[in-house]
Amino acid sequence: MRYKAYQNSFNSIPVEFLFQAKAAEIDAVIQAIHFVERSKEIRGHLVVDDERRKGLYFLITPRDGYSEEQRSSIEEILFELMGASYSDSRVKLGKHGTVLLSFYFTATDKLHEISAEQIEEKVRLVAGSWSDRLHRQLHLDKDTEADSLFRSYRDAFPKGYQISHSPDEALQDIEKLEQIRLADEAGMAFSVSRSEIDRERSSARLRIYQRKNLFLSTTLPILGNFGLEIVDQNAFQVSPPTGEKLTIDTFQVHGVTSDDHPLMERSQLVVDALESIFN
Repeated sequence: MRYKAYQNSFNSIPVEFLFQAKAAEIDAVIQAIHFVERSKEIRGHLVVDDERRKGLYFLITPRDGYSEEQRSSIEEILFELMGASYSDSRVKLGKHGTVLLSFYFTATDKLHEISAEQIEEKVRLVAGSWSDRLHRQLHLDKDTEADSLFRSYRDAFPKGYQISHSPDEALQDIEKLEQIRLADEAGMAFSVSRSEIDRERSSARLRIYQRKNLFLSTTLPILGNFGLEIVDQNAFQVSPPTGEKLTIDTFQVHGVTSDDHPLMERSQLVVDALESIFN
């Protein structure tokens, strides 16, 4: 059984690496694969040649939560950290719920001197399941409250939300959801934001956080009176283990052509005015 496990791990390693690597380096990658299979955590392994002209970085991650978008993001991080002039990557699915990513780099001069630990610190922000990345983001931003908030929200967001929102966006939403959860009276909270995708669409996002989901027939006329042209809307129900049913309504506001637009420059005034009306 142990031999078969080693054979499966060995067969998942790229042939190019096997031709160049020493026995100890191959064994280190195999051990990393077995670690991820047991722990469901991520593990990386860096190999750079003596002249620092070529490098290989292996990342073994659980298959749950993996996406091609993650591979692209990780390659960008590595390209910058290592000072590479060229990069390529490959993916191979393991037999026991793992994904082996291999990133190949070259440099016209020399690759930067950087440790596998430094790389892993950056990679952890985009690798692993959505829940894992949310946990790490909470620890970076909330520190002492991180574990408590993670217990409240780790399973609270539906799958559709996780697909379309990053853990960093979820962190901003959690702050607003906590605001209405801790309020003495049933209230609503609001936020205005603009992502890179919004900039491409000349739009912005207005979010409404609420305990009771108001009908659009109530909400839209009020937003229209603010001069906001709403072109799209979606809603997600967030269900913490306390049994509460919280709603995040996102409205796509058209015509926001720059970050200097009045909606963005005076976003706090807009939020304050909406809170006064709805609360």
